[in-house]
Amino acid sequence: MGEADSGTLNLYWTEKYRPRRLVDLTGHIKVIDQMKAWARSWTFGTTPKKKGLILEGEAGVGKTTAALALASEMGWEVIELNASDSRNQEAIRLMATRGSLSHDITDSEGFAGKRSKRLKMILLDEADNLHERSASVGEGTDVGDRGGKRAIVELIKMTKQPVVLIVNDLYGLTSGSGQSLNFTCERIKFRRLSPISISRRLREICDLEGIGYEDEVIKAISERSGGDMRSAVGDLQMISSGKDRITLDDLDVLGF
Repeated sequence: MGEADSGTLNLYWTEKYRPRRLVDLTGHIKVIDQMKAWARSWTFGTTPKKKGLILEGEAGVGKTTAALALASEMGWEVIELNASDSRNQEAIRLMATRGSLSHDITDSEGFAGKRSKRLKMILLDEADNLHERSASVGEGTDVGDRGGKRAIVELIKMTKQPVVLIVNDLYGLTSGSGQSLNFTCERIKFRRLSPISISRRLREICDLEGIGYEDEVIKAISERSGGDMRSAVGDLQMISSGKDRITLDDLDVLGF
């Protein structure tokens, strides 16, 4: 992967070194092929049988990054919402309504006032995190199932745009009123990344940052991450702050 551009120098490394292309994703060759196959089922003016794509997996394994990279490679615009935020439920419903009537759900205009012909990926992060409790509706009431989940189901049913749902817990999304999503969405499982894959990426980042390292440090961070690339990169940045070389002694700051 090439070096990050100069405009990202002050970002957290998790964002600075976020892969921008599918080919740059670490350890996910099979799922990338599956995502591409789903994306190719979309052509402007037609909709496939399964209009949604559910990306399932634990935090930090690259689900959202993969979705954004896919949209970039397909030339799709992205409308990104955090589905767990109850304030977005009405926005989801609005997109379902407009998506059922027009391919251009944002009413955007391009050059010379012409309507955009680009598909738009609707990306809903934390789509499984809808089970909020509220004293006003009584203990045990499933607010997500009553509101946000049904809005997502309606969106998938009505949309003429590709929809990607990011989840940690598939059952949290497809249980109850979300059962129909099992039939209207493709499902792709992201596995935990291996320590070897994470170590390779951490070495690349150290090289790009001009930071020397003891190989045991990289191995320790990779194994500690539990397959979470985001966590590993964050730990690497923490122990590298203000240093041009990192050693095993620097791991103390992480509580090793």
